[in-house]
Amino acid sequence: MINKDGLMYKRTIYWLCTTKFCGALAIDQSGYVYMYDTAPCFRWMYKKKMLLPNIIRFFKNKNQMISLQKITEEEDPF
Repeated sequence: MINKDGLMYKRTIYWLCTTKFCGALAIDQSGYVYMYDTAPCFRWMYKKKMLLPNIIRFFKNKNQMISLQKITEEEDPF
């Protein structure tokens, strides 16, 4: 489905491991955190409207980043 901005709805889910938490991190088609498929320990990123590159930079600067692995990419079938 193409929205008003001409983008197809797409969500990518990653598994993010840091020194404190591990869990799912869902990113929407614009690069922002999608709240409903993100682990509760990472939902603060949604409230701060963080982009994926900013999240990676944030954890690397604090020496807390262990890994970020892509799990799946979902597209709206309609």
